[in-house]
Amino acid sequence: MTTNNATIQDIDDRLKDILVRVQEVTNEISETKNMTTRNFDIIEAEIDSAISGINSVCADLNEIEQQAADGIDKLILEQAEDMAEEGL
Repeated sequence: MTTNNATIQDIDDRLKDILVRVQEVTNEISETKNMTTRNFDIIEAEIDSAISGINSVCADLNEIEQQAADGIDKLILEQAEDMAEEGL
């Protein structure tokens, strides 16, 4: 019976070692998941910031385009008035 007890004890010790390793791996997975989540949050914030910057630049370009179009329209109108005054 002593051999059986030793075999059972060996199996029990191995199972305890396996359980400890499983807990370590589970902790590593949890830490990796948390780190990955934080990194994705950082990346998402950077993407949101970049999109906001792009939207701001697009709005500025649209305003510049509108001002340029208004300026061209004004110049064309002034030129047409000048030509009309000159009788051309």
